Amino acid sequence: MKNRNNYLIIWLLFVFLLSGCVANNEMSQVVEHLNKSNKQAQQVIAQLNKKDQAMTELVLDRNNQIKQLVKTQVQQFYYENLADLRQVIIQANSDISVLFDSSTQDCLSLVDAEVDSLTGLVSLAEQQAENLLTESKKYPDDKTLQLQAAKAAADYFGRLYSTNNIGLNAKKLCVDRLKAEKTIAEDKVNGFQTTQEAKLSEFLKSKVNEISAIKFIDISASQTHFDALLAWSHENEIAHNNTMMYLHASNLLSSEGILAHVIKGFSQGAIAVVVGKNVAIPSAADIGNSGQVLVDGLSKNSKEEFSSVLLNAKQGIKTIKDNIGININQIALNSVMSVLREKAEK
Repeated sequence: MKNRNNYLIIWLLFVFLLSGCVANNEMSQVVEHLNKSNKQAQQVIAQLNKKDQAMTELVLDRNNQIKQLVKTQVQQFYYENLADLRQVIIQANSDISVLFDSSTQDCLSLVDAEVDSLTGLVSLAEQQAENLLTESKKYPDDKTLQLQAAKAAADYFGRLYSTNNIGLNAKKLCVDRLKAEKTIAEDKVNGFQTTQEAKLSEFLKSKVNEISAIKFIDISASQTHFDALLAWSHENEIAHNNTMMYLHASNLLSSEGILAHVIKGFSQGAIAVVVGKNVAIPSAADIGNSGQVLVDGLSKNSKEEFSSVLLNAKQGIKTIKDNIGININQIALNSVMSVLREKAEK
C-alpha cells in the first residue's frame, strides 16, 4: 500500500512537472509573441515620429506662408490706395489749374466790362474836345475859345490815359492775386498729399507689425511622447529578457512572481510619463479654419481701414478746392471793385 502511494505521488509529481513545462512553454511563446509585436511597434512609432515631425514642419511653414500672404494683401491695399490718392491729387491739381485759368479769363472779362462803361465818358470828352477844336479853328483870334479847346483836349487825353491805367491795373491786380492764390493752393495740395501718404505708410507699418505679432494655434512636434513610447518599448525588451531568464524559476501565476513584477513595472516606467495626461490636439479643421479666419478677418478690416483713410483724404481735397473757389471769387470781386471805385471818383 505504501509503495502504491509512493508511485501515486511520483506520478502526480511527474504530471505537475509536465504541466509546469507545458505552461512555461506556452508562456514563453506568449512572451516571444509580445516581444515580436513590441519590435513592430517600435518601427511604427519611429515612422509616426518622422511623420509627426514632417507634418509639424508643414503646418508651421503654412502658418508663416499665411502671415506672408496677409502682409502681401495689406501691402497691395496700401499701393492701391496710394495710387488712388495720387490720382485724386493729380485730378485736384488739374481741376485747380483749369479753375484758375477760367477764373482769370472771367476776372479779366468783368474788368473789361466795367472799363467799357468808363470808355463812354472818354468818348464824351473826345467829342467835346473835337467840337471845341473845330470852333477854335473858325475863330483863331478868340483866345478864350482856344483855351477851352486846349483844356478839353487835355481832359480827353487825361481820361483816356486814366481809363487805360484803371483797366491795366485792375487786370494786373486780378492776375497777380490769382497767381499767388494758385501757388498757395498748390502748396496746400502738396502738403496735404505728403500728410496723407505718411498716414498710409504709418498705417501699413502698424498693420504689418500687427500681423507679425499674431499667434496661431500652437503646433509643436510630439517628440516627448514618441520618446516615451520608445523608452516604454525598450522597457518591454528588458522585461522580456528578465521574464525568459526567470520563467522557469518562478511561479508565473503568483502575485509575487516575475511576470507580475514586470507588468507592475510597466505602470511605473517611461510610458507613465505621458499616458493619462490631457494633451490638446487641434484638428486639421481647427488649423485650417484658424488660418482662413485670420486671412479673411485681417484682409477685410485692412481693406476697410485703408478705404476709410482714402475717403477722408478725398473729403480733405474737396474742402481745399471749395476754399480755393471762395478765395478766387473774392479776388475777382476785389478786382472789379477797384474799377468801380475809380469810376465813382470820376
